[in-house]
Amino acid sequence: MSKCLVIMVDTENVSPKCIESLKSMTDYIYPTFQNVGIFCFGMEDGKSGTSEGWKRLVKERCDKALHWQTVVGPRVKNKVDRAICDKIAQFMDNPKFSRIDVWVIATSDGDFKSAIKCIKNHGHRAVIASDTPASNKLIELCDVFYRLWTN
Repeated sequence: MSKCLVIMVDTENVSPKCIESLKSMTDYIYPTFQNVGIFCFGMEDGKSGTSEGWKRLVKERCDKALHWQTVVGPRVKNKVDRAICDKIAQFMDNPKFSRIDVWVIATSDGDFKSAIKCIKNHGHRAVIASDTPASNKLIELCDVFYRLWTN
């Protein structure tokens, strides 16, 4: 059985210009792993240019592995982060996703400690990928930190 990885993108905190860097990271560090998908989480209220950029990218690319995940409801602090953490917990309970060996979270903030602990408690590897300096606490918790580049 082949090993798998999945990428969860916090579109509020990571530039869409990092898409090629994310793909290169997975090709370089995990060349034999099957990429289950890149899930981009964001609000659709037009208030975040970064999220809007990811949303446009998903539509333009028509890439089967690239998925837009709308976070619904009023905009409140850490709403997108919580949606990603909730989705990771949901995936952990789904047999389809139990075969994922590596979980990549593309973010720059420190709100993913519970998600990383959940991933590691299930025996999986947690990778943080960021285009800006990330929280030291986050870097200490994850298995690998990868600095993304932008074009």
